[in-house]
Amino acid sequence: MTNTKRFIAGAICPSCNEADTMQIDNGNKNIECIDCGYIQTAQERDSKSYDSQQPAPQKNKFSSTKNTRAINIINIDNSPEDQ
Repeated sequence: MTNTKRFIAGAICPSCNEADTMQIDNGNKNIECIDCGYIQTAQERDSKSYDSQQPAPQKNKFSSTKNTRAINIINIDNSPEDQ
């Protein structure tokens, strides 16, 4: 059986912050960035604990303040309010 690699859509490399450059190897489940060569093994991924103390992700080349719009959210529930 051959090991195939698949890209992970929308993934951002934690090393170089490039989007859509991460691929996963079906054989050993390692994740690799094709731009900078960063590799994360399955063992490293499984040993990390994800909590709310992690730093916020950095902006990547797709982040922008241009072309953004604010939207208004309205409540359409007509039920009487509890007083």
